Amino acid sequence: MFKPTLKYILLFIGVFYSLNSASQSYVSEWIHKADSLKKIKQFDKAEEYYNQGLNSALKQKYKDSTAIIYRKLGILEWKLKNYTKSEHYYKKGLRYDSISAIGADLYYNISLTKRKLNELDSTLVYIEKAIAIYKTLEISSKSLTIFLNAGEIYRSLQQYDKALEYILISHKGYEKIYNRKQLAITSDIIALIQDNLGNTKKAFYYYFKSLKLKLQLNDTVGISRSYNNIAITHKTQQKHDSAIFYYKKALSLNKDSTLLYAQNLHNLGVSYHKIDNQILAKDSYNKALNIEFYIRDTVPAIYTLKELVLLNTELGDLIKAREQLKTLNALIKKVQTPPEVACRSHYVNAFFYSKVGDYKRAFWFQKKHDSLYQVIYNDKQIKEIQELQEKYESEKKENKNLSLALKNKEQLSEILEQDNKIKKGYIILIIAGLLILVLLMAYIYTKEQQKVQKQQEKYKRLQAIYDGQETIKSSISKDLHDIVAPNLLGIGLKLKALSLSKDRRQLERDIGKEIAAISKQIRLISHRLSPLDDAIKDYKLSTIITSRLSEFQMYNGLSVHLQTQIPDVLDILSLDKQSNLYGILLEVFNNIVKHSKATSVDISMKIGEEDDFYLKITDNGIGIDDLNASGIGMVNIKQRTQLLHGSCSFNSMPENGTEFHLQFPLN
Repeated sequence: MFKPTLKYILLFIGVFYSLNSASQSYVSEWIHKADSLKKIKQFDKAEEYYNQGLNSALKQKYKDSTAIIYRKLGILEWKLKNYTKSEHYYKKGLRYDSISAIGADLYYNISLTKRKLNELDSTLVYIEKAIAIYKTLEISSKSLTIFLNAGEIYRSLQQYDKALEYILISHKGYEKIYNRKQLAITSDIIALIQDNLGNTKKAFYYYFKSLKLKLQLNDTVGISRSYNNIAITHKTQQKHDSAIFYYKKALSLNKDSTLLYAQNLHNLGVSYHKIDNQILAKDSYNKALNIEFYIRDTVPAIYTLKELVLLNTELGDLIKAREQLKTLNALIKKVQTPPEVACRSHYVNAFFYSKVGDYKRAFWFQKKHDSLYQVIYNDKQIKEIQELQEKYESEKKENKNLSLALKNKEQLSEILEQDNKIKKGYIILIIAGLLILVLLMAYIYTKEQQKVQKQQEKYKRLQAIYDGQETIKSSISKDLHDIVAPNLLGIGLKLKALSLSKDRRQLERDIGKEIAAISKQIRLISHRLSPLDDAIKDYKLSTIITSRLSEFQMYNGLSVHLQTQIPDVLDILSLDKQSNLYGILLEVFNNIVKHSKATSVDISMKIGEEDDFYLKITDNGIGIDDLNASGIGMVNIKQRTQLLHGSCSFNSMPENGTEFHLQFPLN
């Protein structure tokens, strides 16, 4: 009984594995067909076959195959430049494999899509995840390429320490498998980074290492580029004779109609110009320009033209310089150039026009240059501070990685010393940035507080005006209720009693006096509301004031003395200002008549140095009465003074009398 059962079990297992192998073979067949179609760019059909294979893999729950197909679908969408859809497929693949070489590939591919979408932070996150997996795997050509690409990304972001870490790993790997071509490429990149870090000796070491490998490979173009790179480093060090030597070696290996040949000629011209060999510099620039025009490469031509204009201007060949300047400006209008190029172009124009004596144009171009230079400088400063801050935050980790990457103590101590200097620089820059930020925030806070204070003052002024108006309204209401209304009622009763009165004439005289008193009271109320009334339409303010002072003198037994002439400027003030000034005058004189018991009043007016109007009124009465200081007249005076944006005061004289002062700005 046992043997047949075992036989069936073994048969079942055999059938299962056969079916499983057949299914996997079926999936592989779909993938192979899709790959073939992708090679001949039949992308729609390839996508259809990938999806067929994907459906089979999902049904059979083949995680590896599913992850591989999603990666291939992502690559297909990448080729069609559908980067968002490409990323979508890669992320789906990670659900099925995120720890093996396939998962590492998926993370790396996502980083490439993020870079295309300009999402640099995400680019670094995913590339780090890919590298973390590749570090656990055996070194391969693919992993070395990814380390190299990661280093290039960090180099483009100017994170040189991180870039060095990964490129050195790649460099060691290529040394191990002795891939001379890739070794030359990594050596060039390491040299560029060391040059950017100011380590010239190390830069030369790797440049010459790359040159040696290229000579072994007989790579003519590569050898020429190495000579050019070595020359550029010499030029940066102001060693122009050495730079010229290597530029010439680079030129000897290039064809005379290529962009690389033109670039070498341009660089050679710069070095000749630096050592004041203007004839050879001009010859090199002209040859470079002819090639650039021949191959129709506008941007390099713009760079060369700028130097030629400067050189010909220096040599006094202004006709040629003008002709080349015209061509330069025309080319800049045709193509989109970086701000630095436009800035340099403005400088060239300014230099030329100053030499030909057209100082107006020279000044205009110099102004444009200075303005654009400031923008570029500020942008660079902000970018540098941000980059330095990012480097500072990851400094400890970077130092650790660099320590692992270096071979000997001498290299380690040099880099640590350099890192300490950079750290101090970062700290200084961060502190300076924070200080600037604090000062800026303090400035903004102060400005806001000033605005709030002004608003509060404005509110208080408006509140005072409103309170004054309410007081005046209340007083007018009270006057009408307590004085005018009862008097009118009394007149009404007297009119009824007129026919019954024995002394009819005396009653008529009493009624007439009461009507006159009411008229006077109503007139006072009217003047408080609208002092000038319609009189200002027919007369000047100065005439109205003079007339009113005469009335006070005539009807109130006062001796009024105008000690100074009324300024003409009062006649051209705004109606609001005239009304408020006149209203203040009326209130002051009403107070004098009602409360002071004065017999004489002196008035003086003048205009100050800062166009402020000054008024002084002095009487010889009994002095100011505290009970009247908060009356409607005083409220009205204070309210109108506020509307004039001025100030006023009442002062008791040492002996008898009161002195009133008013000051307000005319403008």
